[in-house]
Amino acid sequence: VQSPGYLFAAHSPNFALPSIWVTSKVEILYPSFFFLIAFIKAIMAKRYNLKQFYGRDITYLAVYLIFMIILSSIFDFKVTRMFGIILLTMPLLSFYFIPRLITTEIQYANLFSILFTFAIILFIAQISDLLGFRPLAAYLGETFFGRSSSGKLLDENVAYLFTEKYGRASIYGVHISFMSFMMALYYFVSNNSYFNKYYLIAIISITTLSFTLTGTRGWMIAFLVMIILFIFSIANRPRILFKFVFVPLIMIALSLSTSAKVRNLASSGLDRLETVGLVLRGDITAGGTLGRLDVRGPRVLEMFYKSPIIGWGFTENYRNYSDKHVGQHNMLLNGGIVGYVLFMYFFTHYIYKLFSVYRYSSVQNIYRQGIFIFIIGFIGMFIIHSSTTMMFGYDMQFAKSLMLAVFISFSDYNYRQVIKYD
Repeated sequence: VQSPGYLFAAHSPNFALPSIWVTSKVEILYPSFFFLIAFIKAIMAKRYNLKQFYGRDITYLAVYLIFMIILSSIFDFKVTRMFGIILLTMPLLSFYFIPRLITTEIQYANLFSILFTFAIILFIAQISDLLGFRPLAAYLGETFFGRSSSGKLLDENVAYLFTEKYGRASIYGVHISFMSFMMALYYFVSNNSYFNKYYLIAIISITTLSFTLTGTRGWMIAFLVMIILFIFSIANRPRILFKFVFVPLIMIALSLSTSAKVRNLASSGLDRLETVGLVLRGDITAGGTLGRLDVRGPRVLEMFYKSPIIGWGFTENYRNYSDKHVGQHNMLLNGGIVGYVLFMYFFTHYIYKLFSVYRYSSVQNIYRQGIFIFIIGFIGMFIIHSSTTMMFGYDMQFAKSLMLAVFISFSDYNYRQVIKYD
């Protein structure tokens, strides 16, 4: 869910953002209009020869995407389905328009300032639900909070009841919170003065706590790995290290002390993290709490094996068997071995290029430390992609695509600044 407290939730009869139903199965969502307008503005900006360190690699992915669209059209042709495929791949336009519309350091800082504000709002909405308050949208008159699998309308207590039943907190705006965490790390080690260091620590603390309360193992492992790598990267800067380690611990401890329920949920989240040890010892169900390895994954692979080389593109078979909770499997189903190898080449080459410029740039380079944050962030996203939800691929949601486009575009900006500084 991207909306804080169910504000502007999709399909709400009262406050949903506008959309157009083309057929009973094809809907043009509000973000489609935004992406199309942004794409047109990017074309009008006439920055055609934009040089990016990952430009050639992402071109390979774009060519294979076009191949999959054409192949899907040939083997599964219907006019409405073709229109659906175009809408399905529209989020990928962000990789074209973001680097052409956001071109300066101050523009990126302004964008992340907005994201940080929303991260705080999202965290407040999450805590509000945990403490039994009404969702933010309910105060404005919202009455629609989704439907159950049986079709029953859910009331405003849905998030609270979810917590009571499963001992885990629901979360809003995962991509906003995740991006805020990574960019707070970036500006924390940066030498610029766009943001107060203690404000950044607050963003790091609330986003970390927010994901811990969900009890989602993949996200927690990713955060743990990123934090450990980050600590190693600043180990030679004791003042920065002290602020990063001890101040967040104090802030999180104070947050936990305010509510026994929040404290219990944090403890429950850490207990779920411990079940990963069961998987390492051979129990792929993690004590009956995990279905990705023995149920979800095998179901996706069953169809993948019927077309392993090029996958199923965007055909009916892909839609019927697609499961974005198993990212690696779903990429194989969508693009086959060829599409998967192309992505892995992009991933490894992206990390290699960033690490090379980080390793060989001078220690005095003011952009050098920031480069390592992008390496950490990409590794974190890969962990999430492999364990919890699809973070990369040819079939991406608007919020996820936008987050990734901003991330790699800003990494390219920093890559060029490091080289220019030296």
